[in-house]
Amino acid sequence: MINEIKLIRGKKNYVVSMPRTKRANGKYVDIVAPVNNETRQMIEDRVLAEYGKIAGEPITRRRLKHS
Repeated sequence: MINEIKLIRGKKNYVVSMPRTKRANGKYVDIVAPVNNETRQMIEDRVLAEYGKIAGEPITRRRLKHS
């Protein structure tokens, strides 16, 4: 189970951020990391698909619709 995945909306796209922790030196490090790019892609696709269902509009490949 992975908790606290964040979906961040930028100006041109969405970014799926894995859970992080802050180190004593002030730097953040991921505490969860997909084993490879294929797994990361699968997670991102599913997170974006679920968000699209909730938002009521499809979101494909991290691109925002231009208003």
